[in-house]
Amino acid sequence: KLSFPVITDKLSSFLCENGLKVHVLPKHDSSTVTVQAWVKTGWIHEEKHLGCGLSHFLEHMVFQGTAKFPGNMIAEKTAALGGMINAATSAEYTFFYIKRDMGAFIDYAKYLKIYFCH
Repeated sequence: KLSFPVITDKLSSFLCENGLKVHVLPKHDSSTVTVQAWVKTGWIHEEKHLGCGLSHFLEHMVFQGTAKFPGNMIAEKTAALGGMINAATSAEYTFFYIKRDMGAFIDYAKYLKIYFCH
């Protein structure tokens, strides 16, 4: 039998105007911060296109930039701050994350907000 720690009393959540749910779980014993955005879609949702890699392709399209941050600008800014940005696709979810030391938390949260809340 598996047991999991209770985190609900530490978890803060809010909803973006576009319907994206954001959950924040502080981990004060760490010197790094990881900001993640999870999208409830993965390869299992490709229906008649199952196996073609559409979800994974769309994951990569997110990194093509935005009107305000074209091309690899966000990845380059993240790397310049000593951080990393990446993503992964599973059967049911696609998630994006940025990781660096605690000092850059606001910058990273801002970059993920640009990707998903605009």
